[in-house]
Amino acid sequence: MHWVDKFNLIKSERGLSVRGLECAIGVRKNKLSSILSQRSVPLSSFGVRIARALNVTTDWLFDESIGLDCGSVRMSVSDRLFLESIKVAQLRLLDTGRLPEHAVLATVARSSRD
Repeated sequence: MHWVDKFNLIKSERGLSVRGLECAIGVRKNKLSSILSQRSVPLSSFGVRIARALNVTTDWLFDESIGLDCGSVRMSVSDRLFLESIKVAQLRLLDTGRLPEHAVLATVARSSRD
């Protein structure tokens, strides 16, 4: 899938406007629209800013071999901290024998994919 199609999908899913994203990226009016209409790959620094504004990875956005279901959205810092606190609590329960080992391993495996 082309990066512009991914961009438009994420933009519409999140209810974002091109104008708002131009402000978030820090470009002049119609710059992003121009790049989108040409479907050209932007310079790397501009591409990084686009990905950050959408909160996706640059690999996901610009690599056409990566589909939509490959972890496009980054975890927020608070979500990552929450997951880490769960893992710590589970490891403590594992140490005391109150939680089976396979339950902890399943959580660690899921979080390493995110």
